[in-house]
Amino acid sequence: MLFRSELFDIKKAAVRLIKYLDLMVEMYGDWALQRKVRLADFTKSELQILKAGYYQMLPFRDRSGRRIMCIVGNLGSEFDAVMRVS
Repeated sequence: MLFRSELFDIKKAAVRLIKYLDLMVEMYGDWALQRKVRLADFTKSELQILKAGYYQMLPFRDRSGRRIMCIVGNLGSEFDAVMRVS
């Protein structure tokens, strides 16, 4: 997918992959590269944001099989911006 998203330019796709992996390590720590993120990995305040319903995973996928996430309402503006991004 990364290769296709960069119009089959190998160098650009590699840079995009490295940036993604750096973001995952920054947000979740080194273990995020070893396994998928689980609900048990979130703190109570992060779970509160998820349960507020501003961010919702739709029960179906797009044509490429990717999960679809939608944002509803005021984007959880009462929560800290760093918490909303992570």
